Amino acid sequence: MLRHAGFEGIPIVNVEGACASSAIALREAMIVVGAGLYDVVLAVGAEKMYLNDTAKSIAAMSTNADVELMGDMGFQFTASYAMALRKYMKDYGWTQEQFAKVASKNKYNGSLNPYAQYQKPMSVEEILSSRVIAWPLTLYMCSTMADGAAAAIVCSRKAARKHTNHPVKIAASSLRQR
Repeated sequence: MLRHAGFEGIPIVNVEGACASSAIALREAMIVVGAGLYDVVLAVGAEKMYLNDTAKSIAAMSTNADVELMGDMGFQFTASYAMALRKYMKDYGWTQEQFAKVASKNKYNGSLNPYAQYQKPMSVEEILSSRVIAWPLTLYMCSTMADGAAAAIVCSRKAARKHTNHPVKIAASSLRQR
């Protein structure tokens, strides 16, 4: 993305972590700045999912999985998440209604944001009564296909002081394999 925008002669690193790619890029920027390798780093993430053809988008998502484990099976993240949730339900006694409460809270928060893709609050009952995608996940518990982007400039304390008296500080970032 940056090369096509005319950036040349500087290190550009691509990271791929599906829905976590931007968070991984931010963490990597924090590491190299914290290690003193660079004073200023731009972390950028973007995703283009909406194609006016849901089947094409779903086909693309089903290739974004562990090829050895799930390749050519059409296995998608939603099914993987549903399997993990069923395990947590068994191990910890979590319920489908608890997941719906989280979705309801998130939809309410989206209703307060004029830039949110969806701004309609939904009740727990509405969420639970939507069609099942991969049990225990219903349609309104799942994320939608959307395009999005984010960027953050990470810099050393010294560099930040040159530009602002009120820098945003990141307390922590972690990365782990599920």
